[in-house]
Amino acid sequence: MGSVIAQTVRGVVQDAITEETIIGASVVLKGQQTKGAMSGLDGSFSIANVSSFPATLAVSFVGYKSQEIVVENTSRVVIKLVEDQLMLSEVVVIGENRGRTDNSARMIERSSQNVVNIVSARSIEVSPDLSVANVLQRVSGVSVEKNGQGEGRYPVIRGMDKRYSYTLVDGIKIPSPDDKNRYVPMDIFPSDLLDRLEVSKSLTASMEGDAIGGTMNMILKDAPEQFTFKANLATGYSQYLLENSYYKFDTKCINDKSPAELHSSDYLAKASDFPMKNLAHKATTALPDLIGGLTVGGRFGKNQALGLLFSGSFQNLYRGTQSTFFMLHAQPDVNNDPVFDDMQIRRYSSQQTRTGINVKADYRLNNRDKITFGYLFADLSQKQARQIVDTAIFVHRTGPGNGRVDIDYHPLAELKFH
Repeated sequence: MGSVIAQTVRGVVQDAITEETIIGASVVLKGQQTKGAMSGLDGSFSIANVSSFPATLAVSFVGYKSQEIVVENTSRVVIKLVEDQLMLSEVVVIGENRGRTDNSARMIERSSQNVVNIVSARSIEVSPDLSVANVLQRVSGVSVEKNGQGEGRYPVIRGMDKRYSYTLVDGIKIPSPDDKNRYVPMDIFPSDLLDRLEVSKSLTASMEGDAIGGTMNMILKDAPEQFTFKANLATGYSQYLLENSYYKFDTKCINDKSPAELHSSDYLAKASDFPMKNLAHKATTALPDLIGGLTVGGRFGKNQALGLLFSGSFQNLYRGTQSTFFMLHAQPDVNNDPVFDDMQIRRYSSQQTRTGINVKADYRLNNRDKITFGYLFADLSQKQARQIVDTAIFVHRTGPGNGRVDIDYHPLAELKFH
């Protein structure tokens, strides 16, 4: 009749140089029934039920070389692990801060050599602003001059007139599409094409001297490191248009050029060169608003050297407004009460279409240099019809009673920027 005496192996795991105990080292008994333990807070371990000696212990821990120790008896064993060192000649860490998040935008502001405010892409995404002009009005020290529709168009930086500021796209100065002014109407550009918007309020030596008021730099989206597909679509309807008709006219017959530009300078214009279809207004129901955006891009090829990006935005908005104007008579009433000569009700029906396309392609030569091709197209079109209901109170009668009511339709000039 045979018997087996179960014995226990105890020990401690230490660092070979500092002799500090190592917590969490793995100690496994090999050869016999597989058993193991983890070193505790004091580096000690204990493996029970060891059937025979000599026994082999396999010891391992992250950052240290694995060892196998042969134990002859139950005496307490001290295991010293040697660090697993790998000598590197150089470690290069390369990062790029595009200012897409609020934290990265604040970092760029802190490291800038001049006074600059940055609106990140994340802030633009969560805001209701559809154009860059409306985004600018959220920057401190910037006010925005509005157009006839009540939307922002020309920014004013630090109270300086708009002609004292200029606009950049990816650091490149762009000319104005306006044939009368040098400043750029910022409502042309859809806001969702931007990575960030920089507003510089002070000059540096690298800037042009005509930026007395400030500089607006639109940093467009660039090819992301990973393949990205983003799409957004939104719609809505104006409460005013639910209760009132939308008036439109034929815009296809409107010529952007004069007869002399279409033919020659000595051309004698005819009545047929001036179509009248645009004067015919039609009451209809406006279509729902449509706002859409698409961004597709990524990096391809060996070492992801080739970057491609397409970003597009389309906005088609319908608006309706009504205003009432009272014209005072030159002479007050006998009791010095004000007297009104005329009252006008003006109804405006407007359609605004904004289109933006950003295409970029770049090729990385190395970690620091790359060749970039960029294409930006921005177009803004506004069509507006005006209906005036004029009571003409004192023009056609001299006392109380019924007078003539005039209704006048007028197609306001179509505005285009691109």
